[in-house]
Amino acid sequence: MRYRGFERLRIFALRSNIEDGERHETPDQIKGLQAALRRKFTDALQAEVDALRQIAVEYDGVSSEEERGNIANRRSAQRKKNELALRGFAGWQEFAQKTLADYEQVFQDLQSELEAKHRIIDDLQALAETYGDDSQQWKQKLTEITQKAGEFEAQARSAHEANTRAMDKVEQVTHRLLYQGPLLSQCLEEFLRAKRTQLPENSREPDYFEHRLKAFLEIVGDRPIAAYTEADLTHFAGRLQHLPERHTVDPAWKKMTLVQAIEENAERGPNRAETISFTTVKVGYIGKVKTAIRWLCATYHVRYPFEYGHTLIPKDLPTPVIRFGLDTDQLNKLFAYCAAEADERRPEDVWLPLLAFLTGARLGELVAIQPHNVRQRHGVYVVDLTGRITDSEGVRNRPLKNRESLRLFALHDSLKQLGFIDWVERQRRAGHEYLFPDLHARARSTHVASKRFQRIFRKLKMGGPHVFHSLRHSFKDWARQFGVEERTITLQAGHSLDGIALRYGNRYLREDELQKIASLPLPKGLDVSAYQGANPKSVLQPRVGRPVDHAITSDKGLVRAPKQSKPERRNERPASDSHDAIDVAALRKALGLSQREFARTFDISLGNVRDWEQGRSRPGRLARTLLRSIQLGQEKVLGETDASVA
Repeated sequence: MRYRGFERLRIFALRSNIEDGERHETPDQIKGLQAALRRKFTDALQAEVDALRQIAVEYDGVSSEEERGNIANRRSAQRKKNELALRGFAGWQEFAQKTLADYEQVFQDLQSELEAKHRIIDDLQALAETYGDDSQQWKQKLTEITQKAGEFEAQARSAHEANTRAMDKVEQVTHRLLYQGPLLSQCLEEFLRAKRTQLPENSREPDYFEHRLKAFLEIVGDRPIAAYTEADLTHFAGRLQHLPERHTVDPAWKKMTLVQAIEENAERGPNRAETISFTTVKVGYIGKVKTAIRWLCATYHVRYPFEYGHTLIPKDLPTPVIRFGLDTDQLNKLFAYCAAEADERRPEDVWLPLLAFLTGARLGELVAIQPHNVRQRHGVYVVDLTGRITDSEGVRNRPLKNRESLRLFALHDSLKQLGFIDWVERQRRAGHEYLFPDLHARARSTHVASKRFQRIFRKLKMGGPHVFHSLRHSFKDWARQFGVEERTITLQAGHSLDGIALRYGNRYLREDELQKIASLPLPKGLDVSAYQGANPKSVLQPRVGRPVDHAITSDKGLVRAPKQSKPERRNERPASDSHDAIDVAALRKALGLSQREFARTFDISLGNVRDWEQGRSRPGRLARTLLRSIQLGQEKVLGETDASVA
């Protein structure tokens, strides 16, 4: 320690002089020695502090270089920052420990010195009592030494008080350096409250965070937030490799705890259930745990424990499915199926696939379109996602993936030719708050739409790497095929612009870019003629009492919808019409079948059976024919049974 090299030598020298009865230095020389040693002690402390401050200066300089540098330089700067941060933390920790040890040793030596003085006084008092009144000289000497002892005692008391104050400060610094924050279980709810405040009221993201963090606590254990290590995350990932994919929905797994489900599935060996994928572990579990702990560390001013490490995730986890775009034949197959009997189908089943391909928009963005979002700009019909959603529940933010999703995207000219714009105007006139209102009858509208199209893709034998999002890939391939600039494609699709150069200029599509996308030639061989004049009807009736805007707006004012040659008939297809009067639920129950058995017996989609029974959609013409045949067959069988009984 520093003190042993300076101050303690001086105390040992003085003690030696007193105990040997000889004094080799004069009082002035002793004071000079004390002052010189104090200066050396102070200079040593200052040198250590200056070295630590220099690390902080270097860290700030590297941070400035990181902001100005390119990607390669930023990575190098980040590594250097990590090294400096580790050196600084270790240096301040060592400084605090050495200072604490120095003060402790100073106090002990002062205490020893004071005890030595008291021993001398006791010896002199005994000597004075021996000689009695005959030794006035000894009495005078005793008085002087007693006064000196009092001064030393006062100095020791003052040093003790100063040492106590210094010890308190050192303990505070040491506690701050070594503090690792509260236990994760104690501050978990604080993070979840912040997430619920940040996100929309109906967002399930806080629930996902809560599930992941409780899984982390169950597997790794409860510790201070800064005490976790990369080894803990690696252990967490290793246990998750046996977690069943459907552990939250499958009744067989749902009744178990997370650890029980993992252990049960691991014991099954080759017959184990499908587990969560590599991406789910990395992003859905490890990523969310890191996000929560990073926020909590910043809140409690402690070191983030995962700054410099790398989480090792098992490589044999199922790899994520690579999504492919749809080729022309697959697009034709999908569009022909969705447009067939369009007037009898729900609007989202008809229009959403075509809109996704022709615009490159995400499913969630299309589901949330309201009739007034469709307008004209520079003579091109566009969808405006820059405003907030306004409906009967109030005004709220639009559910978008990122800031770049707040945009205008162009509608292809073929959509107007196929009658989509006229259909939008009819939805507006009918008073619907959304273009696809049936999806909004339930809380998670995008999730409902995704499930519907999963069933459609499976029915068309297009599952696996092909999902609704594949239409977004197909749009990009189509646009690149006809030479559309990457910046234009990126702005249309709502992706982030990479690089400072691309981010300068207008963040919305220019007039020439809108015209380019709207007039793109359709891919060779693509057939969308089945959509001509499609007029699907929403099952959900519009809410009463809301004002309805009867016009499509443009950047130059109002553009009235084209007048129709025949007046629109509102009650064209009432629910009580004779061909819709088949009670599917009653028919199924009369046959004594569950929904799943009914669907399997008559080769009908289980989703369609549920939609028919719950009133979310109506059977199409072919489906009605099949249901009528089933109904007639059942009535015939019952009639023959009654006759035989009679």
